[in-house]
Amino acid sequence: MYHLHLKAEHKSNIVAKENRKMNFRKCSFIILVVAFFSLIACGGGDSSGQGVGVGPDCSNAAPIKVLFLGNSYTSVNNLPSLVTQLACPLGYKIAYDSYTPGGYWFADHRYDADTLSNINSDNWDFVVLQNQSQAPGFKPEHVTSGSLPNAQALVDMVHVNDAGSEIIYYQTWGRKDGDSQNCLSNYYPLVCTYEGHTAALEEGYGIYQANTGGLIAPVGTEWLNIVQDSAVNRPFDSDNLWSAVDGSHPTLTGSYLAAAVILHEIIAAPVSSTDYTAGLDAATASYILSMVDSP
Repeated sequence: MYHLHLKAEHKSNIVAKENRKMNFRKCSFIILVVAFFSLIACGGGDSSGQGVGVGPDCSNAAPIKVLFLGNSYTSVNNLPSLVTQLACPLGYKIAYDSYTPGGYWFADHRYDADTLSNINSDNWDFVVLQNQSQAPGFKPEHVTSGSLPNAQALVDMVHVNDAGSEIIYYQTWGRKDGDSQNCLSNYYPLVCTYEGHTAALEEGYGIYQANTGGLIAPVGTEWLNIVQDSAVNRPFDSDNLWSAVDGSHPTLTGSYLAAAVILHEIIAAPVSSTDYTAGLDAATASYILSMVDSP
């Protein structure tokens, strides 16, 4: 039944939530130390879920300020840093902060004082919101009753801080073999395949946008376009977009795609002329960027 998978949205296990927050507080000093050394090594962001950084000094213009709120789909491969590095050769400087604890739902962010603190820490040009990887793919009526109120609450928090901040929903992709939990429970047959799960996620994020405003960074849609593109055109196996460990999280190739799509929304301009490859081979990077810029 779907209620099993919606329990985080309805905050039913209050004790567990409070214990988790206590653990965050106990570990806050350690996290800050790790974040500091990660910033030195990587130019911003870290795998613990917190990070702040400024892109390379590649423009005399004031930086575009971006806050990323999500979970490991955002922190893995340091997605915020990839966005800043992609932007630099295009003449855009990005300053960012991120708060991305593993497994977080919109509901977790809504009730987390650290999320509010990050929102209130600056006047953000853009705030990128990414929900737990299954929640937007629930049946539309359950997205509307379950996670939409939490999305709206986060948007309201952002706009109380700065009414001019633009929301970008980071629309994620279907799991490689579909959402087996919600498929096997006979809850939502659509999500039993990768393509169906992607379609459900597209619809869910569309519900958020239709009700709260903002933009959508259609990472999942572009991911599907690449998977469905001819192997003759694509210089890599599309399976390489997903982690081989869980078929869910992105590889560096998948994160590079996500970063390009998000940057495309931030600057509202083509991204294919950047020369930053993140260590991918030139053919792979060029192909991904050209797909993102394609109509």
